[in-house]
Amino acid sequence: MAASVAALLASLLAPLAAGLLLLRVAPLRPGDGPGPSALLRLPLALGLGLGLCSAMSFLTTIVLGLKPWVVLGSDALLLVVMFVLSRAGAAPTPPATPVPTPTAGGRARLLWRASAAILAALGAVGAVATAIARPHGDGDAIGIWNMRAHFLDQAWGQWNVVFWEGGLAHVDYPLAVPMLVVRAWTYAGTQTALVPAAIGLLFTALTALALGAAVARRRGPGVAALAVVALLGSPFFVAQGALQTADIPMAFFLLAAVLAAVSGAPGLAACGAALAAWTKNEGALCAGALAFVYAPLVLRRPRALLAVALGAALPVAALVVFKVWLAPSNDLAAVQTFAELWARATDGARYQQVAGAFLDRLVRLSAEGEYGGCGFAALAGYAVLAGRERGWPVPVRPLLALALVGLAYAAIFVLITPYNLDWHLRTASGRLLLQLWPATLLLAFMTLRVPGGAPPPRPVSLRGEG
Repeated sequence: MAASVAALLASLLAPLAAGLLLLRVAPLRPGDGPGPSALLRLPLALGLGLGLCSAMSFLTTIVLGLKPWVVLGSDALLLVVMFVLSRAGAAPTPPATPVPTPTAGGRARLLWRASAAILAALGAVGAVATAIARPHGDGDAIGIWNMRAHFLDQAWGQWNVVFWEGGLAHVDYPLAVPMLVVRAWTYAGTQTALVPAAIGLLFTALTALALGAAVARRRGPGVAALAVVALLGSPFFVAQGALQTADIPMAFFLLAAVLAAVSGAPGLAACGAALAAWTKNEGALCAGALAFVYAPLVLRRPRALLAVALGAALPVAALVVFKVWLAPSNDLAAVQTFAELWARATDGARYQQVAGAFLDRLVRLSAEGEYGGCGFAALAGYAVLAGRERGWPVPVRPLLALALVGLAYAAIFVLITPYNLDWHLRTASGRLLLQLWPATLLLAFMTLRVPGGAPPPRPVSLRGEG
């Protein structure tokens, strides 16, 4: 046990170093608040670095085989590449603009901080207890992510076995999470259930830390505490992290992409969005939505376009290699006739059923197994009552991107899914909306009026590094 823990910790060093170098290559602009604190840099660096190490490990082991020296060499290669880029492309950071200090609402801020601390402690205890009670995770973790990791580890190169459509579920799903598990197992020298459980808990903690630190950067620690309360007060979020679903890593990458986009770091935004696509199929929808809403800004700036290309290069390369050469066809994209699609598109009952299921998940604030929700409706109600902070424009582009993703998710159920609609909505709709929850909280608490919160300075626009 001690050796496995030590190996797991050792496997985090290269991702952390790679992520810190990435933040030098594509820094968050401080023009919209103070420079990123260590509390923001560390979770962003570790989470994004883990995603990059997953992609690099996949590409190198595809060529050289799954061997310990190859995995270690892929980490070293990534560090070399990031170091070279950091030396060649790091831009000087402009002076920071301090966030105004709140002068009122001290009791409210104290209450929020105490609530955040209590929820963090309770969430940690609950998540660890869940991970101990269910060390192999929920059904998707067992049947998809961890099963895929076992097959990759035991039958690397035997792709007809690893991606056997006849006996394995969703074999076309991207490999970010399974490759992270395989990579850590290689460090440990053995397969252990500790690794996938630790990865799930780690991304849960990284998401909460990144959200809180990002809001604190704009609005101060009091409002940041309230944002963390909203996140950790969502039992569904904490439970899904402990149950090792890939939705939590994807939520982290989407959060990082949205944060980078509103902070004027297009390369970092592209990296986060591409890593979301490397994590789950629906991550490609998130990346596409962000690309759609920010394209008018990026295409006018050659340096921003270059930053986007460089930021997305490694995850996109891994995804393309996997999808083109290894992955079978997606079960939802299986050949369907026009008559089938038209019948679904003209079935009014399907629209009502999908709308009802999504509304139920938007209202719920629970972790009742497949029926979990995050309380989007409560947040929307607060937004209507509180309004936005004076002088702070509504972040239209990222909000539009998240709305487009939500509509795309609904369209999948209405038009595409060949499965029993009630079953598919029950098992998937809550987790799809969960992916958007941390990024939604980020935009809400950077924008909405909060008693005792610091009014934010004006945001920077998205632009290329340097």
